[in-house]
Amino acid sequence: MPPERMAPTLGYMIPGSSAWVTPWTLVVDEDSNIWVDANCALRDSLRGGSGTAQLNLTRDENGAFHATLYNDHQYLVTPREKIALGNYLPVSTFTTETQSQRC
Repeated sequence: MPPERMAPTLGYMIPGSSAWVTPWTLVVDEDSNIWVDANCALRDSLRGGSGTAQLNLTRDENGAFHATLYNDHQYLVTPREKIALGNYLPVSTFTTETQSQRC
């Protein structure tokens, strides 16, 4: 597929920007560190999201990722060995908000 037709991914997200991704792109290791899949596709709005839980990621000016989960999603522990085999980036902060808090 030509590069101009490919969806932008988290690994190429510009510092100072934010985007919506599916909640299951995050994983949690045994030490409660949070990681995000660098290959996940970015959306500029909630449109296109198929579930009730939505995850907004912001990349700050230093390149660190900050995640905000809207509504509910249960995360299971992912073994560090599996995370090491993937293309995961660390998440600096993780917060949750309910739909009513967003209004």
